[in-house]
Amino acid sequence: MTYEQHARVATDESARFMKQLCRHFGHKLEVELDDTRGSIVFSMGRCDLTAEPGVLVLVASGESEQDAARVAEVIGSHLTRFGFKSGLTVEFAPGVVDQTG
Repeated sequence: MTYEQHARVATDESARFMKQLCRHFGHKLEVELDDTRGSIVFSMGRCDLTAEPGVLVLVASGESEQDAARVAEVIGSHLTRFGFKSGLTVEFAPGVVDQTG
């Protein structure tokens, strides 16, 4: 079973923040990044990022609710810190994605 937490962060700099997160974690973790999408792989799960006009879409996932929540917490805290001057707020909402196991 895969659990996810989703966030849509309003920002006119979605690509910049996505790249900043990926580059930050890329020093120690597996990261993929292009102009509009990124992914960060943690030991407890992953975060997929999409830079859309006016919004950064974040999908934190893991094999348990706790894993997905931990990925969301790590990404959210870093993005909040990176976007402090821009007043970014990050709120994730949980959900089950795949129940086929």
